[in-house]
Amino acid sequence: MKCAIPAFLALAVFATGCGKEDDHSGHNHGKDAHGGTPVKVESKGFDDSIAQMEARLASIDALVASGKLDEVHKDAEAIQKLAEGLPEHAKGFAAEKATAIGAASKELAGFFAEIDEAADNGKKDETVAVVKKMKDLVARLKGMK
Repeated sequence: MKCAIPAFLALAVFATGCGKEDDHSGHNHGKDAHGGTPVKVESKGFDDSIAQMEARLASIDALVASGKLDEVHKDAEAIQKLAEGLPEHAKGFAAEKATAIGAASKELAGFFAEIDEAADNGKKDETVAVVKKMKDLVARLKGMK
């Protein structure tokens, strides 16, 4: 009988939903900022993350070159997530390298909002400038290993 109360509470929470009775504005129930499914990335380690970020940056270059700025979001989001995971992959590195990787990774992940805004607003030159900064950081991170 000990399980009846927690199960009942779980059922009550499930049945009542998220607790908002209005139009659900302000949250997306598993959707990204553009209403799509959030990007999922997996990395086997530091080198794999760097390689994936380089590939995503090449994809962004191609999208920008073809005028598809509105499609940059997914690649930029993947780079953000990979960058956020880099400090975990750097745990076995020397302390000073791990610290530098943590700082550079945070900076790289922070460019997501900037590139997303520029691309969403059709600002090609600004998007290209952010991509350059991102490429420079990825190159710097690559050299930190």
